[in-house]
Amino acid sequence: MQRSHRWKKKKKKKKKKKKKKKKKKKKKKKKKKKKKKKKKKKKKKKKKKKKKKKKKKKKKKKKKKKKKKKKKKKKKKKKKKKKYT
Repeated sequence: MQRSHRWKKKKKKKKKKKKKKKKKKKKKKKKKKKKKKKKKKKKKKKKKKKKKKKKKKKKKKKKKKKKKKKKKKKKKKKKKKKKYT
C-alpha cells in the first residue's frame, strides 16, 4: 500500500481549558451531647389480696293470685207477641 504523498499538516492540539471546580463547603456536624441515662429503681409490686364476694340470698317474691271476675250474663227479655183477634 502506497502512502499518500501529501504532507500531512500537523494539527495543532487545542488546549482544553480546565474547568475550575467549585469547592463545596463542608457543613460542620454538630456533636450531640450524650445524655446520661438514669437508672430507674424497680419498685416492688404489692400483691393485692382478693376479696371474697358474699353471695346475696335472693328473696322469693310471693305471687299474688288474681281473682277472676265473673261476668254476669244479662238475660234477654222475650217480647210477647200480641195476638190480634
